[in-house]
Amino acid sequence: MSNQKTVVIALEDMEFFAYHGVYPEENKVGRNYRVSVYLNCAVDIDGTDDLASSYNYEWIYEIANEEMNTPRKLLETVAFHMARKLRQKSDLLQSGEIKIYKEGLPLAGKVGRSLIVYQI
Repeated sequence: MSNQKTVVIALEDMEFFAYHGVYPEENKVGRNYRVSVYLNCAVDIDGTDDLASSYNYEWIYEIANEEMNTPRKLLETVAFHMARKLRQKSDLLQSGEIKIYKEGLPLAGKVGRSLIVYQI
């Protein structure tokens, strides 16, 4: 009998200061970002408490950190590269979602933050 279950493994509200954006001032000044990653993983729940049978939180943070520190024009592109690397890290990953919030937008009116949601 299989003890494999789908488990959501997530890191929420990781904070980064990064230089993403289409406009040159965004690439010079930078902005605050928050990133949340939710991964649906097929995990063997057998009571052994072995990290090898799950998806490591450190991988999620390392990948998010690496991609947030690589300036790009579009947040969609940032999320695409995160998703690709998250999939490469483990075959346990079935699907998931990446949310990237950008704070302090350079728009004419007051806007709290923007958001992209990328489905893995």
